[in-house]
Amino acid sequence: MEENDIIPRYMGKLIHDCWASYFSYSNCGHGLCGSHLLRELTFVVETNRYRWARRMKRLLQATYKRVSDCEKKCLDDREYARLLKCYRKILELGTLEMPAIPDKPAGKRGRIAKSDAHNLLERLQNMRLPYCSSPETHWYRSPIIAVNAT
Repeated sequence: MEENDIIPRYMGKLIHDCWASYFSYSNCGHGLCGSHLLRELTFVVETNRYRWARRMKRLLQATYKRVSDCEKKCLDDREYARLLKCYRKILELGTLEMPAIPDKPAGKRGRIAKSDAHNLLERLQNMRLPYCSSPETHWYRSPIIAVNAT
């Protein structure tokens, strides 16, 4: 990434997967690719059958369709408030539904490995949903869901 010097000079919003290296660039905004999120949610649903993941996947897909179908390609204030409420409720469900992460055994070094589902839920909890008051912060640009990560 450093070799071609594009990302270090980029000042816009960088849409990407959650590869940690991307987040080291503070010169730009960050958004997470909707295709990647949906793929991860699908994996969690298929392997663990978590209700929160199934609901989050449906919410993202329904919101994408709603924004794609509307003329302004943007949610209005009421729709956005409803989206945030649903999003937060799903995250609360996820917190309740996920098994606890065990404590690290005494004398063990390093961090306890978390499941893919735990990691995804944590990432979703740390993200801020964007508000599309200007064209560069529009919610969706097919096929990505530009969810703010910073």
